Amino acid sequence: MKQALPSDGEVAAAIVADFLKQDVQDVAPILGLGSVNKIFVARSGDRRLVVRLCQRQDSPRALAFYEKEAWCVNAAAGLGIPGPAVLAVGSWDGRPYMLESLVPGRNGEESPTHIVPHYDFIALLREHGPAGSEMLAFRQGYGMAEAEYARLLPELRSLLLLKEFDLTRWAIERCPERIPEIAERARTALQNKLAGQG
Repeated sequence: MKQALPSDGEVAAAIVADFLKQDVQDVAPILGLGSVNKIFVARSGDRRLVVRLCQRQDSPRALAFYEKEAWCVNAAAGLGIPGPAVLAVGSWDGRPYMLESLVPGRNGEESPTHIVPHYDFIALLREHGPAGSEMLAFRQGYGMAEAEYARLLPELRSLLLLKEFDLTRWAIERCPERIPEIAERARTALQNKLAGQG
C-alpha cells in the first residue's frame, strides 16, 4: 500500500519545528496571496514564521529559484529596503522551501487608500529620470510639492532598484536572452541609488 504524502501544512510545521528546535503550536495557510507558492504562517511559542513551499510539480527547479530570491531579498536589505529576513532555504523530503520572518502589519493590497502612486512614479523614474519634464508634469498633476518629492525620491530609488533586481531574477529563471539588457538596467539603478541619483 502506498503511503500518503504529508499535507503541505504538516510539511510547513516540520520545517519550522526543525529550524527552531521546538514544537509548533499551529500552522495557518495564507490564502489568495501566493501566485507561485503555497504560503503558511507557523507559530511556535511567541515566534511566527512564514514558510513558502513550491508547488509539487515545480520541485525540480524551485530550490534554485529560492536561492536567487534569497540573494535578491538580502541584497535589497543591505541597501535599506525593508522586507522579511530570509532564515533558511532548503529542501524537506525533496520539497524546496524558503523560511522567512513574518513582517507585522497589514498587506498593502488591503489598504483602503492609495496615498502615493509609487508604481507610476518608479515607471517615470525608470524611463525619464528624476528631473525630466514628464516627472515634473506628473508631480504637478498629482499636486506634489518639490519638497515632498525630494523626501519621497530615496524611497522611489529603492523601489526601482528592487523592481530591477526582481526583473533580473525573472530573466535568469525565465528569459535568459534578456539577461544582459535587464542586468544592465539593474546595474544602472544600483549605481544611481548608491550615488543618490535617479
